[in-house]
Amino acid sequence: MDFLDFLGITSFKGNKEEFIEILRERFTEKFGSVIDELSMKKSINPISVSKRLDISKTSAKNLLRMMRELGLLRRVRIAVDAIDDEDALMMILSSKGEVTIEYLEKVIPEARRLVLKYWREGKVDIVGNPRGLLPGPINLPRDLPDKIPEMIIKDKKLSSNPRLGKFIERETGELYYYIVLRGDDRVRLVA
Repeated sequence: MDFLDFLGITSFKGNKEEFIEILRERFTEKFGSVIDELSMKKSINPISVSKRLDISKTSAKNLLRMMRELGLLRRVRIAVDAIDDEDALMMILSSKGEVTIEYLEKVIPEARRLVLKYWREGKVDIVGNPRGLLPGPINLPRDLPDKIPEMIIKDKKLSSNPRLGKFIERETGELYYYIVLRGDDRVRLVA
């Protein structure tokens, strides 16, 4: 099925302006409620649209581009003036849908700590670069603390997980673990 069939346009006779008006009506019928729902959450971006409509990210980008061209959506460039770093992080993710840790660190000094906080709360997902050293999602329990005692790692049988780094605390000589985030890891807002 091609896209015009999907929109219910099998034939058309008329001028360009009339065709554009019909496209606007059909886009609003098919996608208006989804866009309204996502706009309430302030998360209209390719990631949230692809998850909500169960389509590829590329298709979601194309759909949003067509809606902008038809005048149904407006692109807003956000100048991040937020009360604090937490608000700034959520505003960036809401506007972009997905960004790298490296990008966030350019804007927010405490980005890694905040990303882990929101990951633990289930507000974001962290996915490694498919061509990087640690591809795929973080497969760790979300309830792990920042400084993970060795006992917890042994109990949960996580010692071979590549997403865990380790260090010895100087004062006590005890071994602790931490979750490794790389600059090329992608952070996605959970829609």
